[in-house]
Amino acid sequence: DDDSDAPPSPPRRRHQLDLQSTGEIAAPTTRRDVWVVAATTVGNALEWYDFALFGFLAPELATKFFPPKKHLNSALLETFLVFGAAFLVRPVGGLAMGAFSDRHGRKRALQLSVIAMSGATASIGLLPTYAVAGSLATCLLVLCRLVQGLSVAGQLTGALVYLVESAPPGHEHLFGSLAFASGNAGTMLGGVAVAFVQTRAGQDAFAGHGWRYPFLLSAFLGWGGYYVQSYAEESPEYLAVVEGPQQTEDGPRRSQLELQRTGEIPGRDEAVDAVEAVKRSGPKVAALAAACILSPAAFYAFFVFA
Repeated sequence: DDDSDAPPSPPRRRHQLDLQSTGEIAAPTTRRDVWVVAATTVGNALEWYDFALFGFLAPELATKFFPPKKHLNSALLETFLVFGAAFLVRPVGGLAMGAFSDRHGRKRALQLSVIAMSGATASIGLLPTYAVAGSLATCLLVLCRLVQGLSVAGQLTGALVYLVESAPPGHEHLFGSLAFASGNAGTMLGGVAVAFVQTRAGQDAFAGHGWRYPFLLSAFLGWGGYYVQSYAEESPEYLAVVEGPQQTEDGPRRSQLELQRTGEIPGRDEAVDAVEAVKRSGPKVAALAAACILSPAAFYAFFVFA
């Protein structure tokens, strides 16, 4: 029989879930997705509120934690050096919190970051001034700022990974963008808080003790962020690695991560993976890094000198 004149068969109908899994159509958001977004964006916003306070209150910190000088600009410059010290430890914070996240979960890493940041920020509000404790006050201020740098690095990268891994198919880019949007919202919240306290307290009271209030508020905000994050579920992709079934000869199913830790199956060496990625795509990595540097450089130049 000649089938050349037979009508073409209709295209195979595909299930909606199949289209969502391939990203051809976006999956609807669920209550779980709402909790993921709320927990991550709230925590990230509070982190950047804490991180930005130091910059907004630099003039007050300059007069409180450094030796008296004839020119205020000299003390202010020293304060901004401490402000910039946080950026020196941010790569360390990102690596440390990333390793912690891989071992103990995205959710726990975010909670740890929030607690560390709120603790360091609230501590600044409790520190003795240079007039009371001398150089010890300056050293404690530097220590708190370094903890802030470690924490915010872990929070930003952790929030980004958690949002993308937890996003429904078709919403990965939208969820990932919320990490940066919430960070900017937190920075603006810091400015609003400082302006509000300064206006309500008056210039003299603000210079005396009012500058401490925005820092102390972080203790309550950090607790709130930790509470909200406690209701979020762990990243599905992380759970797939940790709880993924791996049948052993002895019988019970054990997670892939557990078998890697015991050496029964080979694990991945993150350092080797990073080196191989740079070898394969060195110019692209360098160009991307340069592009990523320009944006924050412009932002903080305006932030410091505005």
